[in-house]
Amino acid sequence: MAQSSQSFIPIKTIQNDTVILKDGSLRAVLTVSSLNFALMSEDEQNAIIYRYQEFINSLDNSIQIVVQSRRLNIKEYLRLLDSKKIEQPNELMATQLKEYAEFVKTLTETTSIMVKNFYIIVSFYKLEALKRGGAIGKIKNILWSKTTKQEKNEIFLQEKDQLWRRVEFVQQVLRGAGVRVVPLKTAELIELYYSLYNLDLAEKMELAANVENISIQNVQ
Repeated sequence: MAQSSQSFIPIKTIQNDTVILKDGSLRAVLTVSSLNFALMSEDEQNAIIYRYQEFINSLDNSIQIVVQSRRLNIKEYLRLLDSKKIEQPNELMATQLKEYAEFVKTLTETTSIMVKNFYIIVSFYKLEALKRGGAIGKIKNILWSKTTKQEKNEIFLQEKDQLWRRVEFVQQVLRGAGVRVVPLKTAELIELYYSLYNLDLAEKMELAANVENISIQNVQ
């Protein structure tokens, strides 16, 4: 029997601002601002490099650094310009807005304008570690199958707390280097992973559902 494409996606669910994978491990995703490194003085550049080196050496858990390049979608911006043009009482300003909108549209049609997003993914592998823990791990897996839903949810919250301690550490160190670091919320995570797994559709359409209203369920 052919497998659905969803079976190849490692994500089990997204809840409480946390990505839960099918192997039981957890992920938090942080969006990170960029720096105008080339415009800095040599001393400033060396300080940033030292900070980054210090950050990498201080980690006691794995992280992923992801750079996402996507073609800039300006349809919403063009719609905004059209509405401003209609609302504009000054005929000269309305004409200038129309010409500007046409210029932007032509520019994006003839040139691929890319936008880069930077992310750090913080991991917590406790459940995966238990599965690899030999005889003790096997016993814990058997007990896990008999654990109640409430107990599983409590364990999830404890593991999430451990994950977010790591997140707070990453934030603290990188902020010292002048980088803005913001963890993604549940709705933002859903939109991010939707766009990653639907690259063509993400540029042409919006999510059909309002992700803000998606219900949050306990870990099964």
